[in-house]
Amino acid sequence: MPGSGPAPAASDPLGGGPAAARSSAGSTLAKPVIDARADANTKFNAAESAARDKVRAKFDALDGEDYYAVLGIKLDATPADAKKAYLALAREFHTDAFAGLNLGTAQTMLDHIFQVIQLAHSTIADERKRAEYDAKRSFEAAGASTDVAAILQAEAELHKAQLLVERGELQNAAKLLQNVVAIMPNNDEALGLQKYCTWWQTKNAAAAPDVVRQLEEHFKKQPGALTLKEFQGRIWMELGDIGKASAALKKVLETDPSHQSATRAMRALQRKKEEADKKASSGLGKLFKR
Repeated sequence: MPGSGPAPAASDPLGGGPAAARSSAGSTLAKPVIDARADANTKFNAAESAARDKVRAKFDALDGEDYYAVLGIKLDATPADAKKAYLALAREFHTDAFAGLNLGTAQTMLDHIFQVIQLAHSTIADERKRAEYDAKRSFEAAGASTDVAAILQAEAELHKAQLLVERGELQNAAKLLQNVVAIMPNNDEALGLQKYCTWWQTKNAAAAPDVVRQLEEHFKKQPGALTLKEFQGRIWMELGDIGKASAALKKVLETDPSHQSATRAMRALQRKKEEADKKASSGLGKLFKR
């Protein structure tokens, strides 16, 4: 995942609005503390009171809202949808919309509202920032770490664990995967790899079908992780089920003919099949001689 950098302030389509605070794509602006006592001795007319109520309601509504909710758009909204929503909100909550009105402390609320609207739009409208923000939302929803450095470290450890598995060091891979899964609990590739490593250390034949089923479930959720399908083939190959092993490995190679690990596994499977055929032929030959 790319590093999270400062988000530049979005341009103000109406002019004269407060500059958006700089923040990373996944962060939120610190909400200002409002001292209601500051307005205690100020008399507001009906229009000002109505405006203050409107601003306060929007200010309070920002609590717990993500950028999609701030803009009032769906998660699959296009950049054009985001811009349209942003312009409508910018006009509604721009300082000029309240020209001539004394808002008192609600002016601070209004400034914050406009900053959040700008930041939400600048994040959703930018492909890279939006991807980072969406990833952070997913991690937060799963109760996982949103620390970019920790996530990058976990991704590096996942890659290292994959290399360890290829070298047959499954116990060391399993240790690495404990940390990976703790940081990325929804990463199906890591979860599948962990299950594979755990099974391989015991090679429990009775547990194999359930492990294969779980690997297939993870694969369906993350179909790009072809190793999850390869692991199914390796488990069946270890148990001597050449047919099921071949079907799983063929699926990998049909999708990616250059998949090196699956290619090696398929070659090993072919050797096993040839040996099995040779033994079968030898047995038949002896039988006929009798």
